[in-house]
Amino acid sequence: MPLESTFEDSNHEKRLYLLLVAETSDGHLLGRDLLYERKITSPLKAVSDIVTRVSDEILEEISNGGCVDEYMQDQLVIFQALAKGESVVHAGTDREPSLHTRTARWIVESLLGISFSDEGSCEGVAFVVGRNVESQERKDDSNASTDGIVESVQKLGL
Repeated sequence: MPLESTFEDSNHEKRLYLLLVAETSDGHLLGRDLLYERKITSPLKAVSDIVTRVSDEILEEISNGGCVDEYMQDQLVIFQALAKGESVVHAGTDREPSLHTRTARWIVESLLGISFSDEGSCEGVAFVVGRNVESQERKDDSNASTDGIVESVQKLGL
């Protein structure tokens, strides 16, 4: 992927933003960004600080070897939970899921009755768009109703 850059002026003298996106040899995109909101007394120092921090973070992300970065992992939890069959989202080796990811997993586990492995995989509920939630069925037991899902959603008032 060719190197691209974009410049947008926010017309705010105290803000700088940098987004770096790396494409792995497998074609996965990993990103890191930073919004610098401190008063800028030395533009060169501010830019140097931002570039150093963001580049260090994206290099660490790349070295983890995941297919998504830690901030994308939590966004995919709901799709894993609703998918048909087993799915795995690998965010790197020797890394604990972020608090956002753990929270998202806890919510879908509580609502849907599924569980995530330590490796980040789960067996989804095979949700079909357009079908009434009450008629959805679990893949592991074709006769099982999703009454538990409906009951959990009703408790939340959704």
